[in-house]
Amino acid sequence: TPARATAGVAVDVTDALTVAGDVTWANWSRFDAGVADLKVLVALDITPPLVASDTPVAAFEDTVSARLGAEYRHRGARTHWAARGGWAYLPSPVPPQTGITSYADGDRMLVTAGAGITLADWAPILTRPIDIDLALQWQHVAHQLTQKDVAVYPGEAFSSGGDILHAGVTTTVRF
Repeated sequence: TPARATAGVAVDVTDALTVAGDVTWANWSRFDAGVADLKVLVALDITPPLVASDTPVAAFEDTVSARLGAEYRHRGARTHWAARGGWAYLPSPVPPQTGITSYADGDRMLVTAGAGITLADWAPILTRPIDIDLALQWQHVAHQLTQKDVAVYPGEAFSSGGDILHAGVTTTVRF
């Protein structure tokens, strides 16, 4: 991943509500795209026997992304719960792919929701607190149609984009 600089702030609006946000600059222009160095052994009894590929520089662009989130907490006598939500915008560092490379990427928007419950004081059934957290994330990757310059790089156009749905459950048991 590229070098990053992030500035963020969290504010306790009330004892039960926290709002947080951050802005991140990512130094993609110095990132080499992680393309493997490919060398092929050619057994033709000629020198040199290795043929190297010529992978062009990725020429990624620096990005600035933003995130915003909130958590509301309720503390009960025996059970505590929290509700969480968030939003993020993550621009793609990939420039238009009209040349030989075909990196498929698009700007992303993320929306998250979550909830947590702590069973805190349930003696004699539970002698230690148990946390159960649920999370749901939806990512929308912007649709992008890429067309190559057919005079220089013959081939087909391709498109990228779509939606990603992620769900998670965690449980913490203290002992």
